[in-house]
Amino acid sequence: MNHSWHQTNYRLRHWWPNFENKYIESRYHLEKFSVNGFAVARGILVLALFFSLFSISDQYVSFVIPEAKLFSVGVKFTIGLVGFVCYMVIIRDMTRKRIYTVVNFFLAAFLFALFITFYIYSQWLQDPATLFELAICCSFLTILIYIFVPLSLGQQLITALGFVVLFVLSAIFVFPDHASRIGFSTTFILLANTIGLSISYTINKNFREAWSNQQERERDNMLLKVEIEQRKKLEEQLKKLAMTDALTGVDNRRSFMDHLSREKKRADRQFTPLSIITFDIDLFKHINDQFGHEVGDKVLIDVATVVDERLRETDILGRIGGEEFAILMADSNKREANQLAKSLCKALSDHTVIHNDKAIKVTASFGTAEYQTNEPIDILLRRADKAMYDAKNNGRNCVSDKSE
Repeated sequence: MNHSWHQTNYRLRHWWPNFENKYIESRYHLEKFSVNGFAVARGILVLALFFSLFSISDQYVSFVIPEAKLFSVGVKFTIGLVGFVCYMVIIRDMTRKRIYTVVNFFLAAFLFALFITFYIYSQWLQDPATLFELAICCSFLTILIYIFVPLSLGQQLITALGFVVLFVLSAIFVFPDHASRIGFSTTFILLANTIGLSISYTINKNFREAWSNQQERERDNMLLKVEIEQRKKLEEQLKKLAMTDALTGVDNRRSFMDHLSREKKRADRQFTPLSIITFDIDLFKHINDQFGHEVGDKVLIDVATVVDERLRETDILGRIGGEEFAILMADSNKREANQLAKSLCKALSDHTVIHNDKAIKVTASFGTAEYQTNEPIDILLRRADKAMYDAKNNGRNCVSDKSE
Protein backbone atom coordinates (compact mmCIF):
# COMPACT_ATOMS: atom_id res chain seq x y z
CA MET A 1 0.00 0.00 0.00
CA ASN A 2 2.92 2.35 0.65
CA HIS A 3 4.36 4.18 -2.36
CA SER A 4 7.63 6.07 -2.72
CA TRP A 5 7.68 9.85 -2.97
CA HIS A 6 8.93 9.78 -6.56
CA GLN A 7 5.85 8.12 -8.01
CA THR A 8 4.15 9.82 -10.97
CA ASN A 9 2.08 12.33 -9.00
CA TYR A 10 4.94 13.31 -6.71
CA ARG A 11 7.83 13.26 -9.17
CA LEU A 12 10.21 16.23 -8.84
CA ARG A 13 11.80 18.15 -11.67
CA HIS A 14 15.48 17.41 -12.25
CA TRP A 15 16.66 20.98 -12.64
CA TRP A 16 14.84 22.32 -9.55
CA PRO A 17 12.92 20.45 -6.82
CA ASN A 18 9.39 21.46 -7.83
CA PHE A 19 6.69 18.84 -8.39
CA GLU A 20 6.09 18.09 -12.07
CA ASN A 21 2.36 17.94 -11.37
CA LYS A 22 1.17 21.55 -11.09
CA TYR A 23 -1.81 20.57 -8.93
CA ILE A 24 0.47 18.82 -6.42
CA GLU A 25 2.83 21.80 -6.39
CA SER A 26 -0.07 24.18 -5.75
CA ARG A 27 -1.33 21.92 -2.91
CA TYR A 28 2.14 21.89 -1.39
CA HIS A 29 2.33 25.69 -1.43
CA LEU A 30 -1.19 26.00 -0.05
CA GLU A 31 -0.58 23.63 2.87
CA LYS A 32 2.94 24.89 3.60
CA PHE A 33 2.21 28.55 2.99
CA SER A 34 1.71 29.54 6.63
CA VAL A 35 4.82 27.57 7.68
CA ASN A 36 6.92 29.02 4.88
CA GLY A 37 5.53 32.49 5.53
CA PHE A 38 6.66 32.33 9.13
CA ALA A 39 10.04 30.94 8.03
CA VAL A 40 10.50 33.84 5.60
CA ALA A 41 9.61 36.34 8.33
CA ARG A 42 12.00 34.66 10.75
CA GLY A 43 14.75 34.51 8.10
CA ILE A 44 14.42 38.23 7.37
CA LEU A 45 14.63 39.01 11.09
CA VAL A 46 17.70 36.79 11.59
CA LEU A 47 19.48 38.28 8.56
CA ALA A 48 18.67 41.85 9.63
CA LEU A 49 19.79 41.26 13.23
CA PHE A 50 22.99 39.57 12.04
CA PHE A 51 23.77 42.51 9.77
CA SER A 52 23.09 44.97 12.61
CA LEU A 53 25.58 43.08 14.80
CA PHE A 54 28.34 44.34 12.53
CA SER A 55 27.86 47.66 14.34
CA ILE A 56 29.83 46.05 17.20
CA SER A 57 32.86 45.62 14.93
CA ASP A 58 32.60 49.33 14.08
CA GLN A 59 33.63 50.06 17.66
CA TYR A 60 37.03 48.44 17.13
CA VAL A 61 38.04 50.12 13.85
CA SER A 62 39.20 53.69 13.22
CA PHE A 63 37.20 55.91 10.87
CA VAL A 64 38.56 58.93 9.06
CA ILE A 65 35.88 61.13 10.56
CA PRO A 66 33.59 60.46 13.58
CA GLU A 67 30.51 61.11 11.47
CA ALA A 68 31.41 58.14 9.26
CA LYS A 69 31.27 55.81 12.26
CA LEU A 70 27.84 57.12 13.28
CA PHE A 71 26.62 56.79 9.71
CA SER A 72 27.88 53.19 9.46
CA VAL A 73 26.27 52.20 12.75
CA GLY A 74 23.09 53.99 11.72
CA VAL A 75 22.88 52.04 8.46
CA LYS A 76 23.22 48.73 10.30
CA PHE A 77 20.64 49.60 12.96
CA THR A 78 18.30 50.84 10.25
CA ILE A 79 18.46 47.46 8.51
CA GLY A 80 17.82 45.78 11.88
CA LEU A 81 14.75 47.97 12.40
CA VAL A 82 13.57 47.41 8.82
CA GLY A 83 13.94 43.66 9.30
CA PHE A 84 11.90 43.75 12.51
CA VAL A 85 9.13 45.80 10.86
CA CYS A 86 9.08 43.42 7.88
CA TYR A 87 8.85 40.47 10.30
CA MET A 88 5.84 42.03 12.10
CA VAL A 89 4.11 42.91 8.82
CA ILE A 90 4.38 39.32 7.53
CA ILE A 91 3.24 37.78 10.83
CA ARG A 92 0.15 39.99 11.00
CA ASP A 93 -0.88 39.59 7.35
CA MET A 94 0.45 36.31 5.97
CA THR A 95 -0.91 36.60 2.44
CA ARG A 96 1.12 35.60 -0.59
CA LYS A 97 1.06 39.09 -2.14
CA ARG A 98 2.06 40.76 1.12
CA ILE A 99 4.94 38.35 1.71
CA TYR A 100 6.36 38.81 -1.80
CA THR A 101 6.07 42.60 -1.52
CA VAL A 102 7.80 42.69 1.87
CA VAL A 103 10.55 40.28 0.76
CA ASN A 104 11.33 42.32 -2.35
CA PHE A 105 11.37 45.55 -0.32
CA PHE A 106 13.69 44.06 2.30
CA LEU A 107 16.09 42.63 -0.28
CA ALA A 108 16.27 45.97 -2.07
CA ALA A 109 16.93 47.79 1.22
CA PHE A 110 19.46 45.15 2.26
CA LEU A 111 21.40 45.34 -1.03
CA PHE A 112 21.44 49.13 -0.88
CA ALA A 113 22.68 49.08 2.72
CA LEU A 114 25.33 46.55 1.73
CA PHE A 115 26.54 48.84 -1.05
CA ILE A 116 26.72 51.79 1.38
CA THR A 117 28.64 49.60 3.84
CA PHE A 118 31.12 48.59 1.14
CA TYR A 119 31.69 52.23 0.31
CA ILE A 120 32.18 53.24 3.97
CA TYR A 121 34.62 50.39 4.68
CA SER A 122 36.65 51.13 1.56
CA GLN A 123 36.76 54.95 1.76
CA TRP A 124 36.24 56.10 5.34
CA LEU A 125 38.38 53.70 7.33
CA GLN A 126 41.94 54.62 8.24
CA ASP A 127 42.86 51.07 7.29
CA PRO A 128 40.37 50.44 4.44
CA ALA A 129 38.90 46.98 3.91
CA THR A 130 40.21 45.07 0.92
CA LEU A 131 38.08 43.81 -1.94
CA PHE A 132 38.71 40.23 -0.90
CA GLU A 133 37.59 40.89 2.69
CA LEU A 134 34.33 42.38 1.42
CA ALA A 135 33.94 39.42 -0.93
CA ILE A 136 34.17 37.03 2.03
CA CYS A 137 31.59 39.07 3.98
CA CYS A 138 29.26 39.24 0.99
CA SER A 139 29.59 35.51 0.37
CA PHE A 140 28.75 34.72 3.97
CA LEU A 141 25.63 36.90 3.85
CA THR A 142 24.61 35.28 0.55
CA ILE A 143 24.74 31.79 2.04
CA LEU A 144 22.78 33.00 5.08
CA ILE A 145 19.98 34.20 2.80
CA TYR A 146 19.79 30.84 1.03
CA ILE A 147 19.64 28.99 4.36
CA PHE A 148 17.40 31.17 6.51
CA VAL A 149 15.10 32.85 3.95
CA PRO A 150 13.13 30.14 2.07
CA LEU A 151 12.40 32.18 -1.06
CA SER A 152 10.99 30.95 -4.33
CA LEU A 153 13.38 29.98 -7.10
CA GLY A 154 12.80 33.26 -8.93
CA GLN A 155 13.49 35.37 -5.86
CA GLN A 156 16.60 33.35 -5.04
CA LEU A 157 18.00 33.80 -8.55
CA ILE A 158 17.20 37.53 -8.48
CA THR A 159 18.89 37.79 -5.07
CA ALA A 160 21.96 35.92 -6.34
CA LEU A 161 22.14 38.13 -9.43
CA GLY A 162 21.69 41.22 -7.24
CA PHE A 163 24.64 40.24 -5.05
CA VAL A 164 26.84 39.61 -8.06
CA VAL A 165 25.88 42.90 -9.76
CA LEU A 166 26.28 44.79 -6.48
CA PHE A 167 29.70 43.34 -5.89
CA VAL A 168 30.88 43.99 -9.45
CA LEU A 169 29.65 47.61 -9.36
CA SER A 170 31.22 48.09 -5.93
CA ALA A 171 34.49 46.65 -7.18
CA ILE A 172 34.49 48.88 -10.27
CA PHE A 173 33.50 52.17 -8.61
CA VAL A 174 34.83 51.71 -5.09
CA PHE A 175 37.99 49.71 -5.82
CA PRO A 176 39.20 51.03 -9.18
CA ASP A 177 42.78 50.28 -8.15
CA HIS A 178 42.08 46.57 -7.60
CA ALA A 179 41.15 45.68 -11.17
CA SER A 180 43.38 42.61 -11.09
CA ARG A 181 41.44 41.18 -8.14
CA ILE A 182 37.96 41.89 -9.42
CA GLY A 183 37.82 38.67 -11.45
CA PHE A 184 39.03 36.53 -8.56
CA SER A 185 36.67 38.14 -6.04
CA THR A 186 33.72 37.91 -8.42
CA THR A 187 34.49 34.21 -8.92
CA PHE A 188 34.47 33.84 -5.14
CA ILE A 189 30.99 35.45 -5.00
CA LEU A 190 29.73 33.18 -7.78
CA LEU A 191 31.08 30.17 -5.87
CA ALA A 192 29.20 31.31 -2.76
CA ASN A 193 25.99 31.59 -4.80
CA THR A 194 26.56 28.14 -6.25
CA ILE A 195 26.95 26.73 -2.75
CA GLY A 196 23.87 28.64 -1.61
CA LEU A 197 21.78 27.38 -4.51
CA SER A 198 22.86 23.79 -3.84
CA ILE A 199 21.91 24.20 -0.18
CA SER A 200 18.57 25.66 -1.20
CA TYR A 201 18.06 22.83 -3.70
CA THR A 202 18.70 20.23 -0.99
CA ILE A 203 16.43 21.97 1.51
CA ASN A 204 13.54 22.29 -0.97
CA LYS A 205 14.01 18.70 -2.16
CA ASN A 206 14.00 17.32 1.39
CA PHE A 207 10.95 19.40 2.35
CA ARG A 208 8.97 18.17 -0.66
CA GLU A 209 10.03 14.56 -0.14
CA ALA A 210 8.96 14.76 3.51
CA TRP A 211 5.64 16.37 2.55
CA SER A 212 4.91 13.83 -0.20
CA ASN A 213 5.74 10.96 2.18
CA GLN A 214 3.37 12.49 4.72
CA GLN A 215 0.65 12.73 2.05
CA GLU A 216 1.15 9.08 1.20
CA ARG A 217 1.00 8.06 4.85
CA GLU A 218 -2.17 10.08 5.39
CA ARG A 219 -3.74 8.56 2.29
CA ASP A 220 -2.74 5.04 3.34
CA ASN A 221 -4.07 5.68 6.85
CA MET A 222 -7.33 6.96 5.42
CA LEU A 223 -7.69 3.91 3.17
CA LEU A 224 -6.85 1.66 6.10
CA LYS A 225 -9.42 3.44 8.26
CA VAL A 226 -12.08 3.02 5.56
CA GLU A 227 -11.18 -0.65 5.20
CA ILE A 228 -11.39 -1.18 8.97
CA GLU A 229 -14.79 0.55 9.09
CA GLN A 230 -16.03 -1.58 6.21
CA ARG A 231 -14.82 -4.73 7.97
CA LYS A 232 -16.53 -3.66 11.19
CA LYS A 233 -19.79 -3.08 9.32
CA LEU A 234 -19.42 -6.45 7.62
CA GLU A 235 -18.73 -8.14 10.96
CA GLU A 236 -21.80 -6.46 12.45
CA GLN A 237 -23.88 -7.60 9.48
CA LEU A 238 -22.57 -11.15 9.77
CA LYS A 239 -23.18 -11.12 13.51
CA LYS A 240 -26.70 -9.85 12.96
CA LEU A 241 -27.32 -12.52 10.33
CA ALA A 242 -26.00 -15.18 12.70
CA MET A 243 -28.33 -13.99 15.49
CA THR A 244 -31.42 -13.11 13.39
CA ASP A 245 -34.07 -15.25 11.78
CA ALA A 246 -33.71 -14.65 8.04
CA LEU A 247 -37.44 -14.78 7.32
CA THR A 248 -39.08 -12.80 10.11
CA GLY A 249 -36.20 -10.56 11.21
CA VAL A 250 -36.60 -11.46 14.91
CA ASP A 251 -34.00 -13.28 17.03
CA ASN A 252 -33.29 -16.87 16.03
CA ARG A 253 -33.21 -19.71 18.54
CA ARG A 254 -29.48 -19.30 19.29
CA SER A 255 -29.78 -15.59 20.00
CA PHE A 256 -32.93 -16.07 22.08
CA MET A 257 -31.26 -18.76 24.19
CA ASP A 258 -28.22 -16.51 24.77
CA HIS A 259 -30.48 -13.69 26.01
CA LEU A 260 -32.41 -16.11 28.19
CA SER A 261 -29.19 -17.45 29.73
CA ARG A 262 -27.97 -13.96 30.61
CA GLU A 263 -31.31 -12.90 32.07
CA LYS A 264 -31.46 -16.13 34.13
CA LYS A 265 -28.08 -15.33 35.69
CA ARG A 266 -29.17 -11.77 36.41
CA ALA A 267 -32.40 -12.97 38.00
CA ASP A 268 -30.47 -15.39 40.26
CA ARG A 269 -27.99 -12.65 41.18
CA GLN A 270 -30.46 -9.82 41.80
CA PHE A 271 -33.54 -11.87 42.81
CA THR A 272 -35.68 -10.25 40.10
CA PRO A 273 -38.65 -11.95 38.40
CA LEU A 274 -38.36 -13.44 34.93
CA SER A 275 -41.07 -14.88 32.71
CA ILE A 276 -41.37 -16.31 29.22
CA ILE A 277 -44.23 -16.72 26.78
CA THR A 278 -44.28 -19.39 24.08
CA PHE A 279 -46.89 -19.41 21.33
CA ASP A 280 -47.56 -21.54 18.28
CA ILE A 281 -49.60 -20.58 15.20
CA ASP A 282 -52.78 -22.64 15.10
CA LEU A 283 -53.30 -24.99 12.15
CA PHE A 284 -50.22 -23.66 10.39
CA LYS A 285 -49.75 -26.93 8.43
CA HIS A 286 -53.25 -26.51 7.09
CA ILE A 287 -52.38 -22.98 5.87
CA ASN A 288 -49.29 -24.29 4.08
CA ASP A 289 -51.19 -27.18 2.50
CA GLN A 290 -54.10 -25.02 1.36
CA PHE A 291 -52.33 -21.83 0.23
CA GLY A 292 -48.71 -22.87 -0.25
CA HIS A 293 -45.46 -22.16 1.52
CA GLU A 294 -45.24 -18.62 0.13
CA VAL A 295 -48.39 -17.69 2.00
CA GLY A 296 -47.13 -19.60 5.01
CA ASP A 297 -44.01 -17.42 5.01
CA LYS A 298 -46.17 -14.29 4.79
CA VAL A 299 -48.18 -15.51 7.78
CA LEU A 300 -45.01 -16.00 9.81
CA ILE A 301 -43.80 -12.51 8.90
CA ASP A 302 -47.15 -10.89 9.75
CA VAL A 303 -47.37 -12.72 13.09
CA ALA A 304 -43.83 -11.63 14.05
CA THR A 305 -44.62 -8.03 13.05
CA VAL A 306 -47.92 -7.86 14.97
CA VAL A 307 -46.34 -9.30 18.11
CA ASP A 308 -43.10 -7.29 17.98
CA GLU A 309 -44.99 -3.99 17.62
CA ARG A 310 -46.71 -4.60 20.96
CA LEU A 311 -43.68 -5.54 23.07
CA ARG A 312 -41.66 -3.36 25.42
CA GLU A 313 -38.13 -2.35 24.48
CA THR A 314 -36.81 -4.79 27.10
CA ASP A 315 -38.85 -7.73 25.78
CA ILE A 316 -37.17 -10.08 23.29
CA LEU A 317 -39.06 -11.98 20.61
CA GLY A 318 -37.50 -15.05 19.05
CA ARG A 319 -38.48 -17.71 16.55
CA ILE A 320 -37.46 -20.98 18.17
CA GLY A 321 -39.11 -23.43 15.80
CA GLY A 322 -40.98 -23.65 12.52
CA GLU A 323 -44.15 -21.81 13.58
CA GLU A 324 -43.27 -21.53 17.28
CA PHE A 325 -42.15 -18.27 18.88
CA ALA A 326 -41.06 -17.27 22.37
CA ILE A 327 -40.98 -13.98 24.27
CA LEU A 328 -38.50 -13.22 27.05
CA MET A 329 -39.83 -10.82 29.68
CA ALA A 330 -37.19 -9.58 32.12
CA ASP A 331 -38.34 -8.14 35.46
CA SER A 332 -41.85 -9.53 34.89
CA ASN A 333 -43.90 -12.06 36.85
CA LYS A 334 -46.48 -14.57 35.62
CA ARG A 335 -49.37 -12.13 36.00
CA GLU A 336 -47.70 -9.59 33.72
CA ALA A 337 -46.84 -12.34 31.26
CA ASN A 338 -50.48 -13.50 31.19
CA GLN A 339 -51.69 -9.95 30.54
CA LEU A 340 -49.31 -9.52 27.61
CA ALA A 341 -50.13 -12.97 26.21
CA LYS A 342 -53.89 -12.24 26.27
CA SER A 343 -53.30 -8.91 24.53
CA LEU A 344 -51.21 -10.55 21.83
CA CYS A 345 -53.70 -13.39 21.41
CA LYS A 346 -56.48 -10.88 20.73
CA ALA A 347 -54.30 -8.80 18.38
CA LEU A 348 -53.51 -11.85 16.26
CA SER A 349 -57.13 -13.01 16.14
CA ASP A 350 -58.13 -9.53 14.95
CA HIS A 351 -55.43 -9.52 12.27
CA THR A 352 -56.14 -10.76 8.76
CA VAL A 353 -53.63 -11.92 6.18
CA ILE A 354 -54.71 -11.01 2.63
CA HIS A 355 -53.82 -13.34 -0.25
CA ASN A 356 -55.32 -13.00 -3.74
CA ASP A 357 -58.21 -10.98 -2.34
CA LYS A 358 -58.86 -13.70 0.20
CA ALA A 359 -58.76 -13.02 3.94
CA ILE A 360 -56.89 -15.62 6.00
CA LYS A 361 -57.61 -15.64 9.71
CA VAL A 362 -54.63 -16.42 11.92
CA THR A 363 -54.71 -17.38 15.58
CA ALA A 364 -52.14 -18.69 18.06
CA SER A 365 -52.08 -20.58 21.32
CA PHE A 366 -50.05 -19.06 24.18
CA GLY A 367 -48.38 -20.57 27.24
CA THR A 368 -46.68 -18.67 30.07
CA ALA A 369 -44.22 -19.67 32.78
CA GLU A 370 -42.34 -17.76 35.49
CA TYR A 371 -38.74 -18.61 36.25
CA GLN A 372 -38.01 -20.32 39.55
CA THR A 373 -34.67 -19.72 41.28
CA ASN A 374 -31.85 -21.96 40.00
CA GLU A 375 -34.21 -23.62 37.54
CA PRO A 376 -32.48 -24.97 34.39
CA ILE A 377 -33.43 -23.18 31.18
CA ASP A 378 -34.68 -26.30 29.44
CA ILE A 379 -37.06 -27.00 32.34
CA LEU A 380 -38.42 -23.42 32.12
CA LEU A 381 -39.03 -23.77 28.38
CA ARG A 382 -40.61 -27.20 28.89
CA ARG A 383 -43.05 -25.75 31.40
CA ALA A 384 -43.96 -22.91 29.02
CA ASP A 385 -44.50 -25.42 26.21
CA LYS A 386 -46.69 -27.52 28.52
CA ALA A 387 -48.88 -24.47 29.17
CA MET A 388 -49.01 -23.72 25.41
CA TYR A 389 -50.19 -27.27 24.61
CA ASP A 390 -52.75 -26.94 27.33
CA ALA A 391 -54.08 -23.87 25.48
CA LYS A 392 -54.26 -25.88 22.25
CA ASN A 393 -56.12 -28.68 24.02
CA ASN A 394 -58.60 -26.09 25.28
CA GLY A 395 -59.65 -25.09 21.77
CA ARG A 396 -56.68 -22.95 20.60
CA ASN A 397 -56.63 -19.15 20.29
CA CYS A 398 -56.26 -18.75 24.06
CA VAL A 399 -53.72 -18.37 26.89
CA SER A 400 -52.77 -20.91 29.56
CA ASP A 401 -50.41 -20.68 32.53
CA LYS A 402 -50.78 -24.29 33.63
CA SER A 403 -47.12 -25.13 33.43
CA GLU A 404 -46.82 -27.37 36.48
